Amino acid sequence: MKIRSLLLLVMAGSPLLASAATPGAGNSQPFYRDGQPAVATPPPAPVDDHAARAADGLRSALGRAGGPRFVMLWNRQLSDALVTEYESVAHTSQTAQIGASSRSASIETESRFSNRAVREQESSALAEDDDWQVRGAFESWLLDCGMNLVDRTAVLRQAGITVDSRQPNAQKIETEAINQYADYILEVLSTPASGPADARFRIRITQVKSGRTIVGFSSTGLGAERSTSGYVATDNGFRHVSETQVTTVDDVGANVAIEVAQRLSRALAP
Repeated sequence: MKIRSLLLLVMAGSPLLASAATPGAGNSQPFYRDGQPAVATPPPAPVDDHAARAADGLRSALGRAGGPRFVMLWNRQLSDALVTEYESVAHTSQTAQIGASSRSASIETESRFSNRAVREQESSALAEDDDWQVRGAFESWLLDCGMNLVDRTAVLRQAGITVDSRQPNAQKIETEAINQYADYILEVLSTPASGPADARFRIRITQVKSGRTIVGFSSTGLGAERSTSGYVATDNGFRHVSETQVTTVDDVGANVAIEVAQRLSRALAP
């Protein structure tokens, strides 16, 4: 009994035997035996470079074209009216005077007239917050591609800074501003329709110098369908799972911008 106990004590205290009895000893990954091939890493999910290709194509096309300037008319058309229409507006004010006895009163009426320009209003098929969201994504995507976007209001102010008239011709000033500060006009109009943003967008790009339309199309901003599939581990083994990404109003502006990039790149090609 004493000899057997001593033998067991020696075996347990032997470093060599302890190492052999411990699974994965000397291995950075516990419970894996040394000398075995590493577990294969699953391949990365395929990356959808649809947008990246469109961005690269537009960036290259704009560079070859010398960085042309685009003035954007969002939910506003370039009107065919040649002069600004004005309407006369009447302003009436009344003053009442009450006598000392509070039984008599007199009312004086004063009228004056002024002229007011009949302006064309922006019209959007989207709610205001959705419209801002779509426009912001649209502009941001194109700006990231290097598109030189010109603000319409800013250039109108610049062109009209020397105008001193009570009835200026807004159409003339707008035309002068576009001729001076832009090479192309980018029009984006929306109308109610079925789609991710409940709207369809009409896009037109016109060259200022020639008046030639180089891009024209309509879109709901749906974009390319993106789907993923694979296997996930469950209590009952592996199960195949597939998922299709649904386009939301957040994606609409970027999707329309991608379509603009693809078509404009072809239009600017030498």
